[in-house]
Formats: sequence, structure tokens, C-alpha cells
Amino acid sequence: MGLFPKVKCSRCDKLISKFSVRCPYCNATRGKGGKHSAESDNLRGKMVVGLSLIGIVVIAVVILLIASIKSDQQNNPGGSPPPSAAPSSVLPDDGSTVGVTPSPGDETPPPSEEPEPSPSDLPTATITGVDIKTPFSTVATLAKPGDFSEKLGKSLDMSVKVTPADSTEVPVWTSSDDKVFSVVPKGTDGLKATLTITGTGSATLTVTVGDKTTTCIVRGQKP
Repeated sequence: MGLFPKVKCSRCDKLISKFSVRCPYCNATRGKGGKHSAESDNLRGKMVVGLSLIGIVVIAVVILLIASIKSDQQNNPGGSPPPSAAPSSVLPDDGSTVGVTPSPGDETPPPSEEPEPSPSDLPTATITGVDIKTPFSTVATLAKPGDFSEKLGKSLDMSVKVTPADSTEVPVWTSSDDKVFSVVPKGTDGLKATLTITGTGSATLTVTVGDKTTTCIVRGQKP
């Protein structure tokens, strides 16, 4: 054994000094770990080359993505598609319109319909007569207020005659004292009413048609 430790050369397997950088027999570079250092160095070199290739590929992909994004921004600065052109109007020689899209201002509004007059808008005939009638006779007119008597508990079918007959005014029936008699109109035209004697004494029956009024005194008597 010499003064200096020996290691085997990784290439020729001959013993050389541990402190020798190259093998004096085959001129191979000695690894720090001896024979197996060359294999380790080869593996390390392959890993470095592989990682370098992967890094180059990643960098290339990133560059392509950035270039693509910049190209899209240059082609479409506003970020929205350009508006499509409005269709133009084409007028043939015969005057008809083909493929024309009218603007909102060119549309012709439909003809307005005349509203039908409501009953309140219709002309009203001038009332010249209001006659209160019982089943038996006329008891009051515009010219002559009247009166009649009936027994307690009785009901009479009253009516009113309005002149002219084509008047659209609806008669209004009222009692001045419901304790003597009550009056309830019948129908929608108001030309008839039911009068019921509810007590003894006297009260006024009033029929108003438009601006005309006729009155009648109703007397309630004991049975």
C-alpha cells in the first residue's frame, strides 16, 4: 500500500491515485466518487438536457399565447363585434317597395277611431211633463201637486209619465218620511216604483226628472 489512497478508474478499472484528475493509463477524467461517478455524471447531464428542453418548450408556448392575445386586441380594439349595416331601401321602377325596412319615423300610424258618444254626451230632450200615477188615476202633475190616502200596510205600484217619451233622464223617487211610507224604484229606467204605507200621518212623495220636480201628499190611515 502506498502513501496515497487508490481508486479505480471508471473507464479502465486500474488503480490510480485518489488525488489524480485524469487516469494516467486511459486519460479519462476521474469522478469524485470513483468508478460509478461517470454513470452519475451521465444521468445528471441527461436530466439537465431534458429540463432545458422542457423550459424551452414552455417559453415558446408562452410567447405564442402572448402574440395571439396581442393580435386579437389589435383586430378588435373595442372588444365588441362591429355593428352590421342596416339594410338599404330598394325601390323598383313600378313604385313598389322591395326589401325596405322602414325607420320608426316612416311608419304610418293607423287611423284613429272616433269614440262612441256616452249616454251623457247625447243630447237630452227638454222635459215638459212629469205625471205621477197610481194604479187608479193620475194623482199629481207638474201643474198641480196632488194627494191621496191609503191604509196602513198597503202597497201600491206607482208609475211616472215623462214628456217627451224619448228623454234619457232617470226619475228619482223619494219619501220625506219613511215612517209614513217608503218608495223603492223598479227597473233601470226608474219609471216605476213600489210605495208601501208604513204608518199613519202624511208625508211628501217627490219625483225628480232632470230639472223638473212633481210632488204628492201621501196620507197613511189606520186599517
